[in-house]
Amino acid sequence: FYRIKKEEEENHRNKKEITTKFDEEPLFIILTSISMLRTTVDSYIYAYGLFQDVWAPVLEAVLNLGLSICLGYFWSLNGIVLGIILSQMIIILIWKPYFLFVKGIEVEASKYFVPTIFRYAGIFFLFVVTYFIFDYLQIETISNLKQLIISSLYVFLICTVLTFGVFYLLFHGTRDFVSRLVTMFKRNNS
Repeated sequence: FYRIKKEEEENHRNKKEITTKFDEEPLFIILTSISMLRTTVDSYIYAYGLFQDVWAPVLEAVLNLGLSICLGYFWSLNGIVLGIILSQMIIILIWKPYFLFVKGIEVEASKYFVPTIFRYAGIFFLFVVTYFIFDYLQIETISNLKQLIISSLYVFLICTVLTFGVFYLLFHGTRDFVSRLVTMFKRNNS
């Protein structure tokens, strides 16, 4: 009986480790996205010579440490990563653009935040839709090269069509880009 109980605990622990491994992936994707998004605003801040917010990195570090400890206590590694994400969202995605637009560009910060929130909502919508589509298609088990190629084509086509469709419907810049391509194509064929 003792051995059976130990095996059940081991199996339960292994299942838990497997499921938490997958739960971390979206958090690391968000963390990477924030790191990539910061470069544009930081470049403009440096170009405008705006170095008055020397307290921002200190606050980010304090928030990062505090949130990571608090959330890590409840959700282990996921909580730590979530603490990092929240601290970076507050400083990198909210404060720095606000600081740039108010002190540097001298334009209302809403000119930045409203379109940005709209874009993030579109991207979140795409994430949710593709998640459910791939969950429905169950493209998880790939045992040979043929399945890998077919699955890759499915993922590529679904993501490309969905992303283009949503961006075309929601964002004026995408429609302008398509209209330019059509104009260039017509000129070259005339």
